[in-house]
Amino acid sequence: MTFEKLTQIVELTKPIGASAHSLAAPSSRQITLPDDSVLVKAKKAGVLVLLYPKNQQAHFVLTLRKEYKGVHSGQVSLPGGKAEPHDKSLKNTALREAQEEIGVNLQEVEIIKELSPVYIPPSNFLVNPYVAQAMAPPVFKKEDREVAEILEVPFLELLNNENYKNQKVNVRGFSMSVPTFVLKEKIVWGATAMILSELKQMVLTS
Repeated sequence: MTFEKLTQIVELTKPIGASAHSLAAPSSRQITLPDDSVLVKAKKAGVLVLLYPKNQQAHFVLTLRKEYKGVHSGQVSLPGGKAEPHDKSLKNTALREAQEEIGVNLQEVEIIKELSPVYIPPSNFLVNPYVAQAMAPPVFKKEDREVAEILEVPFLELLNNENYKNQKVNVRGFSMSVPTFVLKEKIVWGATAMILSELKQMVLTS
């Protein structure tokens, strides 16, 4: 899929939320957002789906997290992270974190769509995803303390249903079968897969 066609679809298509999230959510995951009494206490985060052209195809970028003592250690994720007090908005959080984690030049990036938020019970995070575009391939530079690898993924890999399958993953010491995307030979699951599922369904149903 060309970058121009993809970004046009994203700009013109409304987010579809839970129906798309459910296709990539673990069976134990609550799809709809919890009530306000839970959300008001949740930690807030912003993540970025950065679209850009490369080799005449639309691409987006993921990161492989470093191993650490935490719930999301070693997982594949979108650039982003926890909101800081100085962030003006969660959109700014997503952009700032992308700059810090993968060296994105914010002068070359434009937000084009806000997707549906996802709540992550194990870490009590409410994640707000944003889709952005860069008109040329960014020059990436990973933040070595947090990022083990930067993954540049052709968008066609996400659309290819052969890359969507149930697989076993280790969740806090237990093995469980969950919906996954296999992108750049890495397993993508959980909140990241749910966000990408929404973007995929927006494109397929447009």
